Amino acid sequence: MQRSVFAMTAPEVIQEDDILRKAQSLLEPEMLAGESIAHTTQRVLRFRFSPSGRHTGIHGLLHVTNYRILFASTERSTYDVVHPNHSSSVQVDDSIPFTLIHAMYITPKLRSRASITSKTKPSGWTDNRIMLGSGAKYDMDQVSMLTIICKDMCQYRFNTELVPRDSRVALLSLLEQMMPSKLTLLFAFEHGQALHLHNNTIREQRLTYLKARLARLAPSSPSEVPLELSTLNNDFSICSTYPPAFVLPHNKSLHKSSAMNLNKLSENWTGRRFPVWSWTNSRTHAYLCRAGVCKGPVEADELIRFFGLKLLQTVNAAECFTVSEVAASWDKLRTLCLAVLDGKADAMSSWLSGLESTNWMRIVRKCLVTAASIASKLENNYNIVLTGSEEGDADCLIASLVQVISDPYARTFKGFEELIEVEWVGMGFPFGRRLCHLSTDNVAARSPVFALFLDCVFQVLRQNPHVFQFTEEYLLQLRSRSHTCLYGTFLLDCDYDRCETAAISSTKSVWVDLPGDSDIEAVRQRMFSMLYAPYPGTVMPHTKTPNLEFWQGAYLHWLEDVHYVTAMTKRHQQELVLVEIRELLDLREYLTTKERPKTTAHLEKLIASGVAPTAVKYIPPEQLRPPEVLLNPQAAAESSGGYATPRRTGAGTGASTPGSATAGTAAAASAAAEPLGLFGDDGQQMAIESSVDDLMFMEDPDAMHDDSLDCSTEIVDARAMDD
Repeated sequence: MQRSVFAMTAPEVIQEDDILRKAQSLLEPEMLAGESIAHTTQRVLRFRFSPSGRHTGIHGLLHVTNYRILFASTERSTYDVVHPNHSSSVQVDDSIPFTLIHAMYITPKLRSRASITSKTKPSGWTDNRIMLGSGAKYDMDQVSMLTIICKDMCQYRFNTELVPRDSRVALLSLLEQMMPSKLTLLFAFEHGQALHLHNNTIREQRLTYLKARLARLAPSSPSEVPLELSTLNNDFSICSTYPPAFVLPHNKSLHKSSAMNLNKLSENWTGRRFPVWSWTNSRTHAYLCRAGVCKGPVEADELIRFFGLKLLQTVNAAECFTVSEVAASWDKLRTLCLAVLDGKADAMSSWLSGLESTNWMRIVRKCLVTAASIASKLENNYNIVLTGSEEGDADCLIASLVQVISDPYARTFKGFEELIEVEWVGMGFPFGRRLCHLSTDNVAARSPVFALFLDCVFQVLRQNPHVFQFTEEYLLQLRSRSHTCLYGTFLLDCDYDRCETAAISSTKSVWVDLPGDSDIEAVRQRMFSMLYAPYPGTVMPHTKTPNLEFWQGAYLHWLEDVHYVTAMTKRHQQELVLVEIRELLDLREYLTTKERPKTTAHLEKLIASGVAPTAVKYIPPEQLRPPEVLLNPQAAAESSGGYATPRRTGAGTGASTPGSATAGTAAAASAAAEPLGLFGDDGQQMAIESSVDDLMFMEDPDAMHDDSLDCSTEIVDARAMDD
């Protein structure tokens, strides 16, 4: 009997549909609260960049939600290789919030581009591509590439030649309309409502941070000028860009008619931003104060009378940079980095001269020099009034950088959070205008001042990694999240605007998703520095040009396989080795000073009580091996029937014969394959999962080798150690 065409094709069609639906369900990304998918485009090719110019691609689905663009793929990428614990199908660098996008371009097919001349070139056409949303007309059938350039210098390329026309039309039409034009349309509000968040009011949040800072920095001596927490600006009548509460040196003459005196004083400063207390040097008790621009010449005597301080100096922070200068430098830097990404020969061959022409590193150096100079004056007991621009850009950055240099608390997770909340968010840094979250914002006011500050902090961190509790990854996450509009922290310009926007109290704070100092997530995400050793003093940065470094992790991270990931992986390996060394030092101290276990149950009690490290293991007497076997790990492995397995990958594996001059060192180098046996007085043995006995602890982490981290070791008789 002859089968019909339907009977022959139906099973195959059904099977193909099932496979397609199953594949799509596997690539379904994890949605945030309040997020929903508006459109999904199949058969998209996502290009991966390589400095060699040979870009490779992976296939997947391109999802457009009400918040971002997501690319999902089951194919492995560089990120998966470097992060083997990452199991999500959606890569971290393939999540593109709409507010992070700087520009989107579409590129016609090669045949279509060849037919276009200078006379027929449509408006909006630049560098063989058309800006999406410019109003230029184009043929949907000829679109082959979608390029997305982000504000943090990321660039994404998606090939859409295999995408059906209807799906391509829907995708591009949707992308043209997804940039929010009103504040209430930002996803942070919808996300907060979906989470049912009800935070403290803006006034309560500001008081919490200021009280914590006062409790830590309040004068301890009666001879010092006391500090007073003032709420005279609770209704923002004195200054609309200042927080509802601020701190002032307690002056009796000022206190008699505080509101009247403050209103009179604020009239002499642009934006009514009169001097307020910012920070106190805990060693010299010198005050750092901030202000706007004085309308007339700054009279030092007047400020001395107002604050009741002596040895007071004023410093103009605006000499470091202007907002327009930073914006122009950033545009040049972005053009240079994207030219390198495109593999343009001119940009590659003249990289150093191109970087110099951007003036970015020069601005960074100016900020570091000014901050270091102010920190030095504070160490010499000079009180500083830092003046800046009307909107507080320069004085905000310099005051914060001074604290990072001088205050050890500002170099911790909690301290850096307090620094951002008090000096940036509370003191009215215009995040909304500088970051341009909305399509209707004034582009002329856009300037990456906050990114400049993080770059300056990175320079100090790179030179002194051991004094910071957090790593470069923490700064990168903070820089990226300032653009995402997932949090209410960076949405508006000042507390007055936040109080006027009632819904801001229902948005999520950025600090909720950033791990803290006691969070194991900080270690897993490589934000917690394993090198951290609290240092109570001032850390003066080296400000000469050769000592500064271009921040590759921030500006070249799309070349992660060469620049960022490799460097971070080596640093992470070094940190892990230092952790193991510290564990071994604790273990050795225990073996020489603490109680030895008698049984397995006894050892479990010692570990539970914290007396014994977890690396100690009890071995019954019947499983003991003679100590001479331990001097030859290979023989130990053979005698145990393959019991020994390598534990660390960074140790050397040099071979040696027993009895030679290097036998002890060679045995230590390969002793990762063998637990060390140590005998107690009762003849019992404990095994230490370690390859190191005598350790050379290196203070300078940069002195470590890149390929392997070797420690000079020597294995001695275990019985001699007990003596």
